[in-house]
Amino acid sequence: MDLVAGSAALQRRARMELSAAQGPKDVAADIRKRFASLRRSTSFVDWSKQRALVKDLRSLLGMIETAIAPQDADEAFELLWSFLQLAPSIHQRTDDSNGAVGDVIGGGHR
Repeated sequence: MDLVAGSAALQRRARMELSAAQGPKDVAADIRKRFASLRRSTSFVDWSKQRALVKDLRSLLGMIETAIAPQDADEAFELLWSFLQLAPSIHQRTDDSNGAVGDVIGGGHR
């Protein structure tokens, strides 16, 4: 964790990778925490921070796909459903004129 000190995004990613090594339930709990944080957030994501948000959303989807779905499809489905439910609040807080956020939420995350 010392290697990623000072970067909240890298710290989150490192925690999720460590959780993934523990099993799908642990990483699912971390993903749910991140979803809760995104749900509570009310600040506008301007164009300069949008790239980081898109990267974060892609990372969350990737963790669901690779660390949870192969071992627990029901858990992965519930997390994906929760992810989709974040869409309205995320869209309200962004100017997605370039479509990057919509691509991730709409399934174009690859």
